[in-house]
Amino acid sequence: MNNKAATSSSLRKFLRKPAEEDATTVHPSIQAEVKMAMMIVHHKTFFNLSDHLTRLVNSEFQGSAAAENFACGRTKTSAIINCLGNKFKAELVEDMKKFPFSFMIDGSNDTGIAKMYPITVRIYDVNFNRVMTKFFDMNLIEGSTSGTAATIFQHVDALFQKYEISWHSVTGLGVDNTNVNIGAHDSIKSRVLGKEPNVFVAGCPCHMLHNAAAKGATAFADATGFDLEDHCVDLFYWFDKSTKRKGILKEYCEFCDTDYQAVVKYVSVRWLCLERCLDRELKKYHALKSYFLSEHERDNRFKRLNESFQCPMSEIYLMFFHSAIALLTNFNRFLQREDPLIYLMHAQMEKFLNKLAVKFTRPEKVMEHKQKFGTLKTLDISLENQKADENLSVGLVTRGQLRKLLNEGDVDICDVDKFYDGVRRFYIAAFTYCTKWLPLDNPLFKNCVFIDFNERNKCSMDNVEGVLSSLGHIHRDVINNPRAMDTLEEEFLVYQAMSE
Repeated sequence: MNNKAATSSSLRKFLRKPAEEDATTVHPSIQAEVKMAMMIVHHKTFFNLSDHLTRLVNSEFQGSAAAENFACGRTKTSAIINCLGNKFKAELVEDMKKFPFSFMIDGSNDTGIAKMYPITVRIYDVNFNRVMTKFFDMNLIEGSTSGTAATIFQHVDALFQKYEISWHSVTGLGVDNTNVNIGAHDSIKSRVLGKEPNVFVAGCPCHMLHNAAAKGATAFADATGFDLEDHCVDLFYWFDKSTKRKGILKEYCEFCDTDYQAVVKYVSVRWLCLERCLDRELKKYHALKSYFLSEHERDNRFKRLNESFQCPMSEIYLMFFHSAIALLTNFNRFLQREDPLIYLMHAQMEKFLNKLAVKFTRPEKVMEHKQKFGTLKTLDISLENQKADENLSVGLVTRGQLRKLLNEGDVDICDVDKFYDGVRRFYIAAFTYCTKWLPLDNPLFKNCVFIDFNERNKCSMDNVEGVLSSLGHIHRDVINNPRAMDTLEEEFLVYQAMSE
């Protein structure tokens, strides 16, 4: 305690200006120093920048009360940030003790002795009147068992005990979709549910879309022999770190009257970034084709790319993926929004599945199943319910280019049939994966739709009770109090009758 008091006292002296030992108000220069330190944190920039900013403020803002005694180099900036970080964490811990919250945890790459499993918290902030995401702890773990569910959970539980945070305040856990995280047995999920059975454990839907797209691409490659991921990797690394090759490509772009743009790097763990890769490649496809068919290299990567650009169907394959991937990318963007989305999730998942299904399934079968069962999770996508080849969704530009190549004799009907077989397999694999892993049956997602003001009159008190039941551990006082339930029903009925 004495050491902490001494540190706090010395920090206050560090921040106090000489002429203000007894002042009761904060000097403008101190406010400026704290704000600059927070700016450094917000923009994730180097502390050394504060040395330059201090000299800049002193020289350019003379006469300003804030600049008069401004002195905040990197040492002082780090002290301010450490102090404020502890203060913000203490405030967060107090809120976690009083209010319900969800938390997310993810692991870093294995690049050092210790592995990071940072914990972030989603909690309602009364000061900002909204739900916010806040950093809780870096959660460093060392040792040979650092990647096991038992060790990870043990460290999280130890943090909760250290700060006297109850598991009964936890509403949800966000993790990615590995067995260590969400497996039925011996996982972080199973251990969290052992502490509080009503915690909602959500795998990452963005990862699910990533996996669905990757499954579809693998099925497409099995049918056509065209591996999109390998193609994008080869293309980027052929030009990467070679000014000569880029310069030659630029000449081909000028010859083809195409603006030169660098090849976008494809990252395998971010499958949906392929939309940008494909968009960039298709814009200069003819220049790239001229380059690889005109140049001569012995490198195996060049030979693979040469073979790919020689095939007239390669452009068709790229066009199809550019069209098909847009649906998954748009849904992925929705999932990455900062505002709370739980009340929109069920409808958006069903809408996404509907758009995906009608790309290869006969629309009357989709409508019939939707009307009968209310969900597409169990839709029969067997061959007899699918569209004919010529009606499969491949994109208007893709279809037009395919028709042109067929009419000009550059491809034959066997090439076309193989392409449509790949398209069909892509959609089947992606749809099957989505219906298996997306939480379409989750009662919380289904019931909390009443929060959507536009859907309030389509819901009933049953939906409200369903949400209370799903989160019963934080609503026991309401559920077990008849008067509180009556009051809640009155409020819900008034809410339904509100005008827009």
